[in-house]
Amino acid sequence: MRNAPNHPAFPTMKVPALIVNSAGSRRSVFDSSIILQYLDTIAEPRDRLYPPSSDPGRIETLNFEALADGVLDAAWLIRAETIRPEGERSTQWIAGQMNKVRRGIEALSELPPPEFPSAKAVALACVLWYLNRRLPDFNWREVQGGKLDAWYKRALEHPAWVEEGDVPPS
Repeated sequence: MRNAPNHPAFPTMKVPALIVNSAGSRRSVFDSSIILQYLDTIAEPRDRLYPPSSDPGRIETLNFEALADGVLDAAWLIRAETIRPEGERSTQWIAGQMNKVRRGIEALSELPPPEFPSAKAVALACVLWYLNRRLPDFNWREVQGGKLDAWYKRALEHPAWVEEGDVPPS
C-alpha cells in the first residue's frame, strides 16, 4: 500500500483492514478488534470468536484482548524508536516500554491459555508472532516456565494459522 496514499480502504493508512463486499458495495473494516468483531457477526454459532454479550465471559475476553493490544502497542513503540537514528534514540524510554511488554507477557502467561477459535487466541497469537519478528532478543518463551511457548507451538499447528509466505498472491 506504499504507493496508494489516498486508498479509500485505508483512510489513515493503518493496517490491518478488511475489504468487505456487501449488498453490491465495498467497504473497509479496520482495526484488529473491529475486524474480529465483524467476523464474529458472520460466523456460525459454533465458530464464534466472542461469548455473547449476556455472558460474563465477554468482558473477560475483551479485557484479554485489551491486554494483548497493550503489549503490541508497547512493542511497536520500541520497534519505532529503535529504527530512529542512533543519536535520537532514548534508551530510557525504550526500557520503559520494554517493562510494559514484560509485565504484559507475564500477565498473559498467568491466564488460562485460550482455545481456538476465539478472539483471545487470535490476540495472543498476534502478540507472540510480533514479538518473534520485531523483538527477537526478548525471550518471552521462558516466562512462567514456557507456558506461552507451549501454547504458541500448538497455535502454529492450527489450520487457521497462515504464515506470510503461505498467503496466496492476490
